[in-house]
Amino acid sequence: MEKVHTVSATEEHTDDFLFYKLTAGVNTEGIFGVTQNTNTQIFETVQVKNRVFAPLSGIRHLSAVYVTFPNNHKKNVEVRICAMDGKEIYRKYFNSWISLFSWDGKKNNDQYAAIGFYMISIIVDGNQTEAFRVPVYFLK
Repeated sequence: MEKVHTVSATEEHTDDFLFYKLTAGVNTEGIFGVTQNTNTQIFETVQVKNRVFAPLSGIRHLSAVYVTFPNNHKKNVEVRICAMDGKEIYRKYFNSWISLFSWDGKKNNDQYAAIGFYMISIIVDGNQTEAFRVPVYFLK
């Protein structure tokens, strides 16, 4: 039986998450698993990475905006993105629990939006009055 090796990718961890790469041959038999401490809430506030982003720039780390938000009770989430004139360009409903959303600048029709400011609204469990609203700037 072939031994499975683990290598810690230390650049891929936080206090609440640790990533291990499992390497083994294609035909290696075994049971592999992932554990998570569900008693810990990773995100207590809204955090935004790449508030100004440029997916067509060729710079990988600017390819999308990432929004993390609290969803303590693991409720359904709806995301709406509107241009500054109020026109909705993107909407998606997640029937499963999420606490991170990323947007690559594409509208519902899979075309890129125009350059400009957009408001991302994240609605947890249908509660629009307590929606998380994040302004972002999209560059191509």
